[in-house]
Amino acid sequence: MDAIKGADLQEVHPWKLLALCSSSDPAINVAAIHAIKEVGRDRLCSALQGGYAELIDRILSEISDPSPDVRSAMAQAFGVLAVEGDEVVVEELMVAADDENDNVRASALSALAMVAPREASGDRCTSLPVQTVLVRTQDDDPDVREAAVFALGALAPIGTLPYPCWPLGQHLHAYMCRILGTWCTKSLSGSEHSLSHAWLSSRR
Repeated sequence: MDAIKGADLQEVHPWKLLALCSSSDPAINVAAIHAIKEVGRDRLCSALQGGYAELIDRILSEISDPSPDVRSAMAQAFGVLAVEGDEVVVEELMVAADDENDNVRASALSALAMVAPREASGDRCTSLPVQTVLVRTQDDDPDVREAAVFALGALAPIGTLPYPCWPLGQHLHAYMCRILGTWCTKSLSGSEHSLSHAWLSSRR
């Protein structure tokens, strides 16, 4: 096992690499999951008879592994390996966004930003991925809150929604303005606008 942990897993055949992702040793499991991210979806799919569907089927259960390190690594991997709009993966990531572990929640939110499709302007923050992310903008963990706001920047409609759509605290709203652009800042007035402008200026 020590040899496996120290090996360049990217050089391992994809079949064996995927098998290592299910190892009973969390350290090997995490190392293999990081390696499949580097190998990439195209190479992994080409090595499997069932292609992309088989790839996702073989690694999907790792998002529910007992080890939070494995769950977090797998969430990150889905952000790289899953195709945009994959409903099965999006559903699993939404569940992972409610994980008891802070790192898992943050990783799941970051992956949702890459896998879930951007919401149509007419939906006005009602899609399940956006609703999932919105809840996490008020998470107890600051890294999770930040991941949630960045995910909103990727998933929420562009330039068509009013500020009240997002129940964010003032510090998170400042992040939102920086991510989504001037339309968000222009929607503010008075002291809120001054607060966000000052905060953003301090971060540049």
